[in-house]
Amino acid sequence: GPLKFAGLLILQARSEGPIPLLMIECSSEREIRGLARSEADRIAHWVDASGATVAMTADVPPGPARKAGVGIATLAAMSGRPVVPFAIATRRFIALPTWSAFTINLPFSTLAIVIGDPVKVRGEDPDAIEAGRLAVENALDEVTARAYRLAGASDPLNGQEAVKPGLTLKAYRVLTKIAAP
Repeated sequence: GPLKFAGLLILQARSEGPIPLLMIECSSEREIRGLARSEADRIAHWVDASGATVAMTADVPPGPARKAGVGIATLAAMSGRPVVPFAIATRRFIALPTWSAFTINLPFSTLAIVIGDPVKVRGEDPDAIEAGRLAVENALDEVTARAYRLAGASDPLNGQEAVKPGLTLKAYRVLTKIAAP
């Protein structure tokens, strides 16, 4: 159903930690954006000192999709931690008309999860960061293509048509109503 407000809902969090600003914005048109501001050296030190694992998307809105940003390569270089590329795909999904062709995976579908080899970014100079960024981007392209192949689906960003959203969404709604307690 429709949201019960018109306009924007903005959540902002500030801290003294490695991520001093986190902001999430949701519009009444159901568009969601997020922003995190940080100092790479503070995050890299925190990751190294705490032994934390950081999960993040490599591509940066508003796109282009699947073009890795320098942030992921910079963090990998400064922390000394590798980037582990992975992708998840299903045979049946709804591809939304967003910059990234965000997919909603549907139930009762073949699922593939592919984890690639770790990518080390060696060096903190601009050339090393760019080489690392390209290595991450290529590794992500490989695991994504393999995930779609294993799931038996076509990649919505390769120009091939996925399951038609209208029919799929209607079928999904009918099935969820039938399965509801």
